[in-house]
Parts: sequence; structure tokens; C-alpha cells
Amino acid sequence: MVRRATEKTDSYDPAKNSGKDVPKPDEADVRCATRDAQHAKARQAAAERNVEGAQNALDAAKKLAGQAKGLRQEAARRTVTKLHEASDAGITNRRWWEEIGDWVSDHWDEIVTVCKWVVTIVGIIVMIVGGPLGWLIFAAALVVMADTVRKVIKGEAGWGDLLWAALDCNPATKGFTSLAKLGKLWKAGGLRSLGAVFMKGIGGGLKNVAQTLRGIREGAARLRQVERLLQTGGALRRVRGDVDFVTDWADEAYDVIRSSDDIDNVARNAADHGFSRSEIEQIKNHLFHEEHLLDSYGDAYMARFDANPRIAEAWQRLNNGSPHSADIDLLRHELHESNHMRTTGSQSYSTDHKATIDAGYTWDQAAAARDGHGRPVTAEE
Repeated sequence: MVRRATEKTDSYDPAKNSGKDVPKPDEADVRCATRDAQHAKARQAAAERNVEGAQNALDAAKKLAGQAKGLRQEAARRTVTKLHEASDAGITNRRWWEEIGDWVSDHWDEIVTVCKWVVTIVGIIVMIVGGPLGWLIFAAALVVMADTVRKVIKGEAGWGDLLWAALDCNPATKGFTSLAKLGKLWKAGGLRSLGAVFMKGIGGGLKNVAQTLRGIREGAARLRQVERLLQTGGALRRVRGDVDFVTDWADEAYDVIRSSDDIDNVARNAADHGFSRSEIEQIKNHLFHEEHLLDSYGDAYMARFDANPRIAEAWQRLNNGSPHSADIDLLRHELHESNHMRTTGSQSYSTDHKATIDAGYTWDQAAAARDGHGRPVTAEE
């Protein structure tokens, strides 16, 4: 606008436009040019003020940045000073005996159990043959006594427990019944007779210990069987009880199914639902023959699925040509689970079972029973 106004003004200036006839400017054009020039000057002044304000803001920002830099450097200096002070204070690593103390504290119950076994088993041998092992028995007995005293103080055990702990830690209570018998043996046969009875006592004691250990091992195995939940492939079931029909029937039914040549029958009865013979064979191997990593509860171990009576009933109906709709759901569930294992290379039952459920392949194991097929619905179901 300034440029146009200037050009217009110059066109009327004889000194700048010599040799031309300069027409008289139009009054309206003069007024318009004047307004344009005033507006242009006003905008120019505003722009200059904005530039000045921006410069002031920039200067303030630079000042704040300088102050922040100073604060950061001061904080860093204080941090370095504190680190040097801490280093000068002599902070040291933990001593080796502190590490040992923590380990003993964390494993105290296991240590006490081992000491009880040492007192029980090795004490019988030391009672007969003597020797340096007696010091081992003495140390183990002190550990057992210390644990019992600790429990008495905490109110977890009584004085009777302390007395029995003292008796259990005394190997003499497991020896001959009286010193008089030792004297008679010495008079009757001397060292030879006494030695024979000693050896007999050792043999009997070790035999009893072996029987005790065998009983404990068998009992622990039965306890693990009772405590764990059954992992059957299609569902998780509680432990089978004496009043539950699964006690014997399911295991026997699984044995019959494993030995039966029933693939063709089941495949023919499941063909209308889209299953091929190879898929039925894959499902049977998955359910009844193959081992999987059963890891849903407690320790993981490789084994075949536990017997499930509802799966056995479903397979029987599929073989006989009278499947329930839930039996077809079971086939879809097991096929997807087996394919997931093959595709991913996983053997984990918990992982593959969850993936199958998440994919929508669920199975209601009591559905057929509610419709009158198979044994009645149990309280568990």
C-alpha cells in the first residue's frame, strides 16, 4: 500500500516525472491514497511493537534458561558432595557370616527335618559302633532341641513336646533294654557273643528304618495323589472319592477305549458334524494315548490325561451311534487343543487348555447327564 501510494504521489511530482503533463489528481484518489498511507504506517508501527515484544520474551527466556542451568549445576555439585561423604563414611558390603545367617533363617525348617532324620537313623549305628559320628548326632540333637525350645517360647509347642524331643534325640532309648542284659551276654559268650547280638541289633534297626522310610514314601505318594486335582483334558475335576463312581469305572473304561478299534465307528457317527477319520484318530490319541505336561496344579509332570467318566461316556455314545450335542462339543474342544499343541510346539496342558477356551471351544461335561444320558449329575458337577 505504501509502494502504490508513493508511486501515485511521484506521478504527480514534476521533478520526478519531468517532460510529462501531469493531470490534476482526483480528490477522491488523493483521499484514498492518504488513508492507505496512514493505515500502512499504523501497521508498520504495530509490527515493530510486536517484534520488540518478541525480543523481550526471548531475552526473558534466555535469562530463565541461564538460571535453570545454574540450579542444575548446583544440584549436581551437591549430589557429588553427598556421594563423596557417603563413600567417606565407610559403607561396606555385608559380611559372609551375615549371608550364612540369612540362608539358615530361610531354610531353618528343612535343616531341622534333616537333623531329626540324622538323629533317628545315624543314632542307631553310632549307638553300636561309636566313633566320631557321635559328635554329628550331638550337633543334630542340639538343633532339634533348639527348634523345640523356640516353639515352646512362641507357644507353638508344650513342655511335653520338649520332653519327647529330648527322648527322640537320645540314641540310648533305641538300644538294648538294660545293662544287665549286656552283662549276661558278656559272661555267656564274651566279646564274640556280644558282637553277634550287636550286629543283630544293627540289622534289625536298619531293617525297621528301611521299612519306615518305605512306608513314608508310599504314604507321600498316596498323599500327592489325594491332594492334586485331576487334569483330564476336557475339564479339571476334584480328587475322586470312594463314593464317586469314577473310582474304578473311569479307569477301566479308558483301558477298554485304548484297546478298542473304534476309530471307524466314531468317525462315521461324527462325519455329519464335519470331522474326518484322521481328525477322530488325532483326537483319540490326544485324549487317551499321548502324554502331556500336566501343570495346572502343583508340580508339573509328563503323563497321560487322568480318566474322566464323562469323557468315557461321551466316547461310548460316539462309538454306539447315539452322540449328544455336548459330545460333539468335546470333539471340537479336543481337536482345537491338539492342533494348538502341534502348531505352537507346546506340551503345557494349562496353556493349551486356556487357549482353547479363549477361542470359544467350551464343553459342558454335565450337559448330557442333565438330559438323561449317562450317570446322574453329581454334586461336584
